[in-house]
This record gives sequence, C-alpha cells and structure tokens, in this order.
Amino acid sequence: MNHSDASAQATLNQQKQRAVNTRLTGRWLILARVVWAIFIMITLGIFLVCLPDYFSIFQTICTGAACANGQLSPGAAQTLQQLGISLGQYAALNLALMLIWALVWFVVGAIIAWRKSNDWMALLVVFWLVLQGSSNATLIMSSDNRRNG
Repeated sequence: MNHSDASAQATLNQQKQRAVNTRLTGRWLILARVVWAIFIMITLGIFLVCLPDYFSIFQTICTGAACANGQLSPGAAQTLQQLGISLGQYAALNLALMLIWALVWFVVGAIIAWRKSNDWMALLVVFWLVLQGSSNATLIMSSDNRRNG
C-alpha cells in the first residue's frame, strides 16, 4: 500500500464518520433543543386541549352519515345499554385506553430524549413518538371538525 492509497483510505474514513455522526454540539445543540422543546410543548398542549372533546364525542350517539372512529350508532348504543354499559362508561374506557396508548409513546420518547438529547436524529424520533401518541385524540377532533364545519 503506497502513500496515496493510505491518504485516500483516511479521507474515506473521515467522510464515513461525518456521514454517520448525528451528534450536535455548541450553539446547534442549544438551538435544536429549544426548537424541539417548543414543538413538544405545542403538541402536548393541543393533545391536552383535545381530551375533553375526545371524551364527549364518545358520549354522543352519532346520528349523521359520517361518524368519528369509535363513535356509537344508535343501534350500537342500544346494544351496549342492553349489556349494562352506559355511554359514560364506554367513553371513560375509550379515554383510558387512549391515555395508556399515549403514555407508552410518551415514556419511550422521554427515555430516548433523556439518553440521547444531543443527537438530532434522536430528537426527531422523540418528536415523532409524541406525535404518534397524541394522534388518536387530535385526529378524531380534526375529523369531527370537518364533519361539523
């Protein structure tokens, strides 16, 4: 192996290291964390604001042609009543399951953020996890708004 081959190999190794390195430092790290925190807070705020409406959708019997996912038709509500399950219990169960679903996504995201907050790819994944966890409540609200709007 001559000198030119060795320098070419060293250059190739440096390029591979740059391509794989997703760690942030200095000002970029601070900026990424601040922007990420703002996006997470906005997402969680929207999620929390949607929770009461999410609960009320499941307490309402759908009488129109388009219903929210999981919203009961009059026949389904009557069947639940015959089984001894009220609309309030049905809504509470749906809310509890959705909160458990969201909590799992949020906890996984929190663990990743806690361990790898200096990695821009980890911050992106955590943001996606928070969006995924909050999607049930926010998607039902957006479909309900389109139907009523």
